Amino acid sequence: HASHAALHDPLTGLPNRSSFEERSRHALALHGSRARAFSVVYIDLDGFKAINDAHGHAIGDRVLKVIGRRLMHAVRAEDSITRHGGDEFACLLLDIQSETHVTSIAHKLFDAISAPCMLGTLTLHVRASVGVALYPRDGATVEALLQSADTAMFWAKKHRLGHAFFSHVPTDRLSKPTAS
Repeated sequence: HASHAALHDPLTGLPNRSSFEERSRHALALHGSRARAFSVVYIDLDGFKAINDAHGHAIGDRVLKVIGRRLMHAVRAEDSITRHGGDEFACLLLDIQSETHVTSIAHKLFDAISAPCMLGTLTLHVRASVGVALYPRDGATVEALLQSADTAMFWAKKHRLGHAFFSHVPTDRLSKPTAS
């Protein structure tokens, strides 16, 4: 029970950041030795604070649980979704054949989040920004891949794109937007 608790988010039941790091390092070792691509996807819920402010944290928690379940059903069995913290999720997609393959999965994740969230008589609409990084193109370490996916996610959020690949972000625009 203690080992499960150490590797899972208590709210959503999804694997947590520690679990993501462990799985990512394993994927890096496995895929690197076989020269196979995998992807790190970073997801941030847009405007989630407004849901908490308008409806309370109990409703926000219920939304996070619904989103977590939807994300789990949107990926293949060999992939993993983790709650990275707050309203952020990370996904590890193994054995990626092409950028088109990842684009299809990114759309599926985006659509899963964007579907109306029915909580009793309350209907909420949540949108997400999704950033995608591919190994080995966008980083050789777990940290570099996560940073690349995070940068792409901020680019997607800033430009209201839904999702973006790190390789598509103009190199002169790689810094995160400043808070205003």
